[in-house]
Amino acid sequence: GQKLYSVLVHDLHSNVLPVAIPVLRPLMEVATDPRRDARLIMRTDPRLFPLDLRIHHFDFLTSTSRMLLLSSIPPPSFLAPISISTTWLPSTRSVLGQHWLRTSGVWGRPTLRKQKVSVSRDSIFHCAEILLHRHATTPLQLDIYFTGEPGTGLGPTTEFFTLVSREFQRKSLNMWRGEATEGGYVYSQTGLYPELILHHPPAVQQKILQRFLFFGRFVGRALREWKVLDMHLNPIFIQQIYGPAAIQDPSDALHKIDPEYERSLRNIMSFAALPNKEEAERAIDALGLDFTLPGYEKVSLVPNGASKMLELQDVPMYVDLVRSMYLKKGVEGQMKAFMQGLQEVFPASNLHLFAPAELQTLLCGKLDSNERIWATVEGLTEDIVCDHGYTLGSEPVIQVFCRKPRFFYSVTVTELHTMQSARLG
Repeated sequence: GQKLYSVLVHDLHSNVLPVAIPVLRPLMEVATDPRRDARLIMRTDPRLFPLDLRIHHFDFLTSTSRMLLLSSIPPPSFLAPISISTTWLPSTRSVLGQHWLRTSGVWGRPTLRKQKVSVSRDSIFHCAEILLHRHATTPLQLDIYFTGEPGTGLGPTTEFFTLVSREFQRKSLNMWRGEATEGGYVYSQTGLYPELILHHPPAVQQKILQRFLFFGRFVGRALREWKVLDMHLNPIFIQQIYGPAAIQDPSDALHKIDPEYERSLRNIMSFAALPNKEEAERAIDALGLDFTLPGYEKVSLVPNGASKMLELQDVPMYVDLVRSMYLKKGVEGQMKAFMQGLQEVFPASNLHLFAPAELQTLLCGKLDSNERIWATVEGLTEDIVCDHGYTLGSEPVIQVFCRKPRFFYSVTVTELHTMQSARLG
């Protein structure tokens, strides 16, 4: 307990100095009461811990039922300086519930057994749906390979998540707001946010909800496998994962989804606020709005909304109803289905370890508009993971860097074998 207390205080003193003193009391309770440990603080005040430690704890929470084997993955940075007494578990150690094993004086985290699964490139979306229906809850790590291709391991698995995340963005799925591109995908400058489905027939609505259930499973597995998706999700969609209470300012939230739409609502509010009441009434009447959702004539904001015209005294209610349709009523079915799928993989409460912005970075990555991807070879090598006996110094890997392609997607062992065979031949 005292060792854990010292570690936490040192970390807080170094990184969270302004709030270090107020949290000393709960830390001392952790140190002096053997029935309480750091998991209590992790549950109540997770932001007191650095992100890498919360990631390790999330990994533990979503992996408690997995079968574990010894791995050489290095432990958290704070583990190394602590001296371990041989009288206290000489071969194992638990840090925030995560068990670490010691072999030849080196601490390493257990790795996971893998579930090998084959998928077809020609029907990858359908294969992914079947795969996640069968294996969403598997305690094993997915090891995906493509039918008819010899490659296996991290490369094909990463490529699988990339390709499926793109398939989820097809306009024909009716899942997301935005314009259709030439390739049939959805594009939205503000990021992907669920399209309203209330104007669709019930059978079509049910199909869309099933897709969001599938998407929830997919996102859950991506987080559990630590795979970044090739899609730009709107930050309000990420906030919706934490529940409706996470959206405290509906006006700001709708502005992040559709700035022009929210600007129109604010203009209506400004007309209603004109000091001259008669002038305000004329301005509102000139809009010719009824209580149907603009752009969706079949979606009524109130019973018989098409027959109720907007009047001056109803403007605040009208604006609130429109915002609520986009943030609550119009997307609650999609979000419920999404959360149902995600919770088949792990409890949604585990995500409270992260702030919404952190979760979006973990799920979709982060790239500033002016930032270049892999501007140098050194930047590229930082994101390369070598496996199957290859290292960054291996000749086939060096040859890949020498190509200088415009884009890298996933360099798998298949390509490396092919290059090596050609070189030897």
